[in-house]
Amino acid sequence: MDLRGFGAGRKRTWYNQQTTTRIDYVAISCVVLLTIFSFVVTFYDGDCFYNPF
Repeated sequence: MDLRGFGAGRKRTWYNQQTTTRIDYVAISCVVLLTIFSFVVTFYDGDCFYNPF
């Protein structure tokens, strides 16, 4: 019930809107950069399959 914001305000509601903070943008940026890096490493040699050997 805490995750839904139950009892967070005087008005009865089930939704408590959260704002996006700086750490959220940092985490999203890291995931995007890691995804792009993995695609570059995978497709760098022109082959679509990753072979570590």
